[in-house]
Amino acid sequence: MYFHFPLPEFQIRKSAFRSHSEAQFVGFGSGSGSNLKALAEHEEKYRLRAIFSDRSSSCKQLAQTLNIPFLSLSPDQYSEEKIIHLLEELQKREKFQIDAIFLAGYMRIIREPLLRHFHNRIVNVHPGDLSIIGEDQERLYRGKDAVLKAMICREKSTRSTVHLVNHGVDEGKILCISDPLEVHYPKHIEQLLPQSIQMKTSSHLDSYIS
Repeated sequence: MYFHFPLPEFQIRKSAFRSHSEAQFVGFGSGSGSNLKALAEHEEKYRLRAIFSDRSSSCKQLAQTLNIPFLSLSPDQYSEEKIIHLLEELQKREKFQIDAIFLAGYMRIIREPLLRHFHNRIVNVHPGDLSIIGEDQERLYRGKDAVLKAMICREKSTRSTVHLVNHGVDEGKILCISDPLEVHYPKHIEQLLPQSIQMKTSSHLDSYIS
């Protein structure tokens, strides 16, 4: 998946935060940090200043490689209030202002008060095309298993979406959509899926499978 960095609309949006020439981001991740690595490699009008993770992950090694601060909370310590406290301490210590949070492979739903504290300043990379609308007039590929759902629906290609985060899951304003990645299907793909996955997806998606 490739996005055309930097994100044009978000560069304009950051000018409302302050007059600094670079928007200052903190990246949130739960896994390998590959999207955060891509973001750092395409820095132009923004700068990745720190990485936060909600679990033991490769994000720590990425932060060390990039020579930027790494923040984390264990699952038993996790709360939005504690994240806000960590970020406020980070800004004081490193003497910068966070313009936005970039979620890349972050496996938690963002809730209050973090949503309110960074209103319209939290951006998510979702591994599905959120521009596709289902028969119920809702975004078809919201939530987890977006790529699997697209394959069950026989999409010829799949895309990732960058969007603002709001109270709904994957319902925020779309900022951009990646170039398409063509999908090559084996014959009888449903027979290759674990039975639990078949049962989980078929009832919701049967009407969309041609």
